[in-house]
Amino acid sequence: MVFIALLLSIIGILEIFTIDKNLAYKQISYLIFSVLFGYLIYRYFKVAYIRMLFYPILFLTIILLILVHFSPSDVNRWIDLKFFYFQPSELSKILLAFMFYLYNPSEKFFKVSFIILILFILILTQPDLGFAFSIVFVSFMIFYYANVNRNLLLFLLFSIIAIFSSFNIIMFFFSFLVLILINYLLKSKWYWSITSILTFIFIGVITPIIWYNVLKPYQRARIIAFLNPEAYKQSEAYQIYQAQIAIGSGKIFGKGYDKGTQKKYDFLPASHTDFIFSSICEDFGFIGGFSIITLIFILILRMLFVFLKVEDEQLKRFTLTLILFFIYSFIINISVNLAILPAKGYPLLFMSYGGSHMLIDYICLFLIMWVKKVSTF
Repeated sequence: MVFIALLLSIIGILEIFTIDKNLAYKQISYLIFSVLFGYLIYRYFKVAYIRMLFYPILFLTIILLILVHFSPSDVNRWIDLKFFYFQPSELSKILLAFMFYLYNPSEKFFKVSFIILILFILILTQPDLGFAFSIVFVSFMIFYYANVNRNLLLFLLFSIIAIFSSFNIIMFFFSFLVLILINYLLKSKWYWSITSILTFIFIGVITPIIWYNVLKPYQRARIIAFLNPEAYKQSEAYQIYQAQIAIGSGKIFGKGYDKGTQKKYDFLPASHTDFIFSSICEDFGFIGGFSIITLIFILILRMLFVFLKVEDEQLKRFTLTLILFFIYSFIINISVNLAILPAKGYPLLFMSYGGSHMLIDYICLFLIMWVKKVSTF
């Protein structure tokens, strides 16, 4: 697993070299530090540390997520540590893995949900829509795996439906009736029915308020542009439009290393971070893009193999949480580059430029390897 991750990182660094040599040298230092730090965790980490570190990491994460809201920039995601900018939301990956190890969500649903809600709100209001939804995606999948009560899953599912239906009164009313019908068919307890119905109404009311008062104009514009990209290709959909040009211009074998014009002449924004996949496809074509996807796919399969072999239920939840974050990163970044999803500002694992996600990616990877080491298989 480490070999594949290192190969991906090296490919990413080589591509960053064609964009900005100074950033490439920084990325090399991030990679060395991340691998060394991850290896120390692999060698010396113990199960007892999970319980010992959970609350310190929880409080640290929440404090840092609050502090970034006082940043003078428009996008409050990073804290300046002088030698690199740290993104506190990345800590939530480790935090959730620790939490789902310690607490089975089917037994501690409200405690776990409260922590998830706090993280979601703090990250959403940075604003960082992509990462906020990663919290929801991973948590929902763990809830499902842990056999959380079907009424709870229904509650969560219709909370999400309420968000998307709140802008259309007919769709909202129809979804509301479906919720009532499902509660009746499932013969849900009265308190579950009332809670799910009131929550659905509350979310339906609060979502438009968040849309117009919390989300930044550029975030709203990205979502609208995604629905009609051709009309916005010179403005809000510019990134996705240029990414499509870069990928398409690479054809089968690409233009050649360091010969891509989209990145070289700054037509492709964030070519070293969110759109590094498009940059690679321009240089190496379909073959290069397919090779990257294949490597990541194999890496995730290797991780899932560890998960399937682990017998301890707590370690299974721990491992699955980390793997789900990798899966989310893979799906979201590639989908954005291919214009399947609107731009979300989510890095490609092990490849995009940045110290925070590089460090946390390798910590998560070595933690999965640690699980393999301590498990008997």
